[in-house]
Order: sequence, then structure tokens, then C-alpha cells
Amino acid sequence: MPEKKGIGVFPYAAFVAGQVADGWTTKQALDRGAKEGNPFLGQNIGRILATKAGIDAGALIAIRRLSKDHPKIAMALGYVYGTIGALAAAHNMRVAR
Repeated sequence: MPEKKGIGVFPYAAFVAGQVADGWTTKQALDRGAKEGNPFLGQNIGRILATKAGIDAGALIAIRRLSKDHPKIAMALGYVYGTIGALAAAHNMRVAR
């Protein structure tokens, strides 16, 4: 059986799910009167999501490049970034109450 190349879809899915959850809950929290905690992002949801999209795109490119020669590191990064996004989403929902 040939050796499997790449990391599969799950690390990418975890990454995207966590980051989308963070972005969506950030918007929900801001709509309910919460304030963005990162002073570099300000309170503009468009700026927050655009910055987030740029950073996430760079991270996805890095994961993709790493997946060829360092698949275990790439997988770990996908899952770690996804977990960080999920934790940020949980925090956002607590703040939005």
C-alpha cells in the first residue's frame, strides 16, 4: 500500500471551524455591546474580520506548505488554531451575555 501524503481534510476543517466560530461570536458580542479586547483591532467589525481573514489565510498557507515535509507539525497547527478559535468563541459568548 502506498504511503499517504498530506494531512487530510480534518486539520483544515478544525482550523476553519474554530476561526469562523470566533469571527461569528465576535460579531454577536459586539452587536450586544461588548468591546473588542485587542486594542490594535479597534471596534470596527469589518476591520476585525478583515484582519482575521488575512492572518488566517497566512496560517492556512503555512499549514499547507508544512504538510508536505512536516505533516505532524502541520496537523498539530491546524488542530491548535482550531482549538484557539473555539476557546475564543466560548469567551466571546460569555462576554456577550
